[in-house]
Amino acid sequence: MESGYSVEVLSEHQLGGRLGEYPAVVLPQTKVLEPDFRRALLDYVKEGGGLLVVGAEAAGLFREELGVEFEGEPVETSSYILSGRAMGALGGIWQSVVPRSARVVGRRFPTYDPRKGGEPAATVVEFGRGRMAAIYGPLGTAYLRSHAPQLREFLKEVMKEVFPLPKVELEGPPCVDLSLRRKEEKLLIHLTNTSGMQLAPNYTTPDFVPPVGPLTLRVRLDGRPSSVYPVPEDLPLRSEWRGDLLKVTLPSLHIHAVLVIEPYP
Repeated sequence: MESGYSVEVLSEHQLGGRLGEYPAVVLPQTKVLEPDFRRALLDYVKEGGGLLVVGAEAAGLFREELGVEFEGEPVETSSYILSGRAMGALGGIWQSVVPRSARVVGRRFPTYDPRKGGEPAATVVEFGRGRMAAIYGPLGTAYLRSHAPQLREFLKEVMKEVFPLPKVELEGPPCVDLSLRRKEEKLLIHLTNTSGMQLAPNYTTPDFVPPVGPLTLRVRLDGRPSSVYPVPEDLPLRSEWRGDLLKVTLPSLHIHAVLVIEPYP
C-alpha cells in the first residue's frame, strides 16, 4: 500500500472463483494452504497472473514450482538486504535456496557489507503464461517492527517482477494510499493522505495532518478520456494525454481527494 498500489486484503474464501479479477496476488507469511486453494493459485498463474509469496514457510508450500532447490530447513539468522544503494536489516527466519530455472532478483548479506557473502533473498520464475516470485525471509514481520524504507523499496522492486504494468503508477510519498474503484463507466482514483498515521502502540493521537504533494499519476487507458476532474472540484489539476497514457498532476493533497476519469460515450 505504501508503494502506490491499489490493494484489497482478502481471505481465501473471498478469493474463491475471483482470482482472475486481479492482475497480481501477494501471499503473506503463511504456514498452511488448503490444497484446493493452492491448486487455484497455480492455475491462476498459468493463465497469466502474477504471484508473490513472502516468507520461508510460505515459499516451502511452492518448492516444486519456484524454480529453486531448497537447502536444508529454514533457520533464524541476521540478514541485510540491498535496495538501490542502501542496506536494510531483515533478520529472522530465512530459507536458503539455489536457483535452477529461477532468476535472482534480490540478495541478502550477513553484514552491512554487500561486496561479499550474498545469497538469494528473492527469485522469480516463468510459470505457464504468468510469473511466480518469492521472498525467502520475514519481510512482513520485519517491516512491522521497523518500518524501514529499505524494506519497502525492496518489496517494490520484487513486486515489479510479477506486476510490471499496473493500471496506475503514483509518484509521491509513501504516506499516500491509492484505491481504484469504478462507478458505472467512470474510473475513480481515491487518494488518502495518511501522514501522521499511528505506527507504534505507545503513540499520541495526532491532531494535525500536513498536506503532501505534488502527486503525479500515470494511468493506462484503452482510449482518450472525455474528461478528467478532481473531487472536491476546487482542487487544481493538470493533465495530459499521450498514446495510451494519461498523466495527471495534483499539486497538493490534504486529507482525501478523488480523481474521476470519464471515457467517451
